[in-house]
Amino acid sequence: MSNCLGEVKIESECLRRSYPVEDLKRTLDAMSWAKINHFHWHIVDAQSFPLVIPGFEEIAEKAAYSTSQVYTPANVKDIVSFAAAVRV
Repeated sequence: MSNCLGEVKIESECLRRSYPVEDLKRTLDAMSWAKINHFHWHIVDAQSFPLVIPGFEEIAEKAAYSTSQVYTPANVKDIVSFAAAVRV
């Protein structure tokens, strides 16, 4: 979808279904080839909180659907760095 600023974007809902980091990176890579330049990563909301925040780890432990389906700070850094490298 395009907006008035010329951004073309995709939104990923990672709240109720966790996507592996490699799948998100593959999506970002495909976005770059298709000239889609904005990725909105919707990772937390009232129903789920699968994001581990240093100092507040118990929020993700209790609020994620599964402790195996959380994103760590290292995961986030990896995904953001990869997105920048492919210019998304």
